[in-house]
Amino acid sequence: METAKGTTTHTLAGKSPEEIAEAIKTIAKNIRESSMQIRETVRTLRESGGLHEISEAVSIAAIAARDTARDINETAKELQEKGVIDNTVNAISETASTTKDTVKQFKGQASKSAGTLKATKQDLQETGKDLKEIGQNLKESVTDTPGARQGSGADSGMMKGEKEPAQKDRAKKSGERY
Repeated sequence: METAKGTTTHTLAGKSPEEIAEAIKTIAKNIRESSMQIRETVRTLRESGGLHEISEAVSIAAIAARDTARDINETAKELQEKGVIDNTVNAISETASTTKDTVKQFKGQASKSAGTLKATKQDLQETGKDLKEIGQNLKESVTDTPGARQGSGADSGMMKGEKEPAQKDRAKKSGERY
């Protein structure tokens, strides 16, 4: 079986005492070599200041985490003592309830308005028909009476050939004489 470093691990089952002794010697040799490498690495890190830097960084991070946790805890306690959290929850609850009531009112009003709007629509349609009919009747009475326009001018106190006020305004704009 291979280990992470590529050395072979031995199973001792079925081995002779000499082979077991040799395996133990190999294991001891590997432990000595690994220990020497660890000492060299630690010595190099210590001499380079790496261990000191890592120690300081871990210490600073741990202190910052502790202080932050304390600040958060204190803030949460203050908010609870002042009732801010409860007030916020209550405000949210009241807002939801009020919004629900408002929606219900709008639904009720919409239902009532729908009926009113239907009736209003029918009234407007009927009024439109009536106006159309009145317009048609006026149009027929004007076209049926020859000279009705001139007669209306005389009836209104205007002299024959005199232009009505609307005609005067159009004439002014176009530059005609009236």
